[in-house]
Amino acid sequence: IYYEVTLVTGGLCQIGWSSLCGDTPFAPNDDLGDGVGDDAASFAVDGSRQLKFHAGKEEAYPLTWKEGDRLGCWINSKDGTIGFSINGLDCG
Repeated sequence: IYYEVTLVTGGLCQIGWSSLCGDTPFAPNDDLGDGVGDDAASFAVDGSRQLKFHAGKEEAYPLTWKEGDRLGCWINSKDGTIGFSINGLDCG
């Protein structure tokens, strides 16, 4: 499964995947500022901070974005791999 977004800003933004299935589906929380990547049912990247997120943990990630860039997000549902690209360049 694959989708792309064109970034309207180069600022802080977590974009990725979430699951609404299972025992603990994705549950964003505006009061805590929790979004995609901040719980165990979601994964995200933020190119303004060069970080990836899952289950509330963050790690360095080699992706930088700016306004007008195209972010690609892919998931292989058969083996569970997730990846991202920026302007067609695979970031893993």
